[in-house]
Amino acid sequence: MALQRLQTYGEALFDVYADDLSRLERWLRRRGSAETLTTLVRRFVRGRLRYGPERRGDHIAGPAPEDIVRFWDPAKAWRLGDLAIFPEPATQDRVRAFAPRVGQIVRVQGNAVTVRIDGRPGTQVYGTTSRDEGGHALVRWRQSVEDVVRALPYRSDEASLVDYALYCFGEAAATNLLSGLQQDVRFVVLEGQWFLRSLAAPLTRAQLEAVAEGMLGAGDAPLSVADLLPLVPPPVAPRAEGLYGLALSLREHPDLFAYVEGGMRSRWVLANPPSTEYVARLAAFDPETLEVLCEPGERLDAPTVQRLWSLDLLRTVVAH
Repeated sequence: MALQRLQTYGEALFDVYADDLSRLERWLRRRGSAETLTTLVRRFVRGRLRYGPERRGDHIAGPAPEDIVRFWDPAKAWRLGDLAIFPEPATQDRVRAFAPRVGQIVRVQGNAVTVRIDGRPGTQVYGTTSRDEGGHALVRWRQSVEDVVRALPYRSDEASLVDYALYCFGEAAATNLLSGLQQDVRFVVLEGQWFLRSLAAPLTRAQLEAVAEGMLGAGDAPLSVADLLPLVPPPVAPRAEGLYGLALSLREHPDLFAYVEGGMRSRWVLANPPSTEYVARLAAFDPETLEVLCEPGERLDAPTVQRLWSLDLLRTVVAH
């Protein structure tokens, strides 16, 4: 029946509707965890194979061109931030296979790209080529993937049928679902993992000020949300609700925090000095006017703090 549905509806089987997103919301709420796009797409595809096309609710509009998920091919043109479906090595029933997983290109250099694959630690490097230069090696690689795909419909387990559907129509399924998630305010993403906005625990202004003070003392290197979580008072357990609550709070306070890097490795820096009492540990002068800005032991007023900040001297002057 699942194969018949694929043959009957083809790519249209994986159009996304409002009810699809509501089902995913309920599933994420039950789990209470953040999930990768690969996990969400597999669940969506599994539902279509079991129950057929959605016939109710509003159809979700298509994606922007930059959000299209393509199947990985070494001869295609790739850019930083692109999403693709990669045939990842896996073992099923003691048989070596290749399972389709979504990954994001985080670096492009020469004839290689560095990729972060959903659910895999670290990064992996994939070689690229052109159709002319790839030659027999490119043909053999494509043939090996086609051989895997041809064998999947003859396996009886549901996971193999989901793999088969993703190899055949994964670009449409992943692209349409990603578009739906991005358009729906119920979902929020952090470094490639999706969570429910309603489950995130937002921070108070006092907690955010404490985080900003901690960042001031931690140096000027950009920090991840996971790096910043220990700075939240009282200590917050590194669970999804805390991480996503902090991430949302950082975004909602551009007066304090600046987002400096996107994609699956977001980083944050201070946008302005936190509102707190500052005592100078060192003397400083203004290099433009030669005016003495502060002496050791002096409490700093707001204009002096702001001037030291603009000169990139505040951390040095108040550091313990």
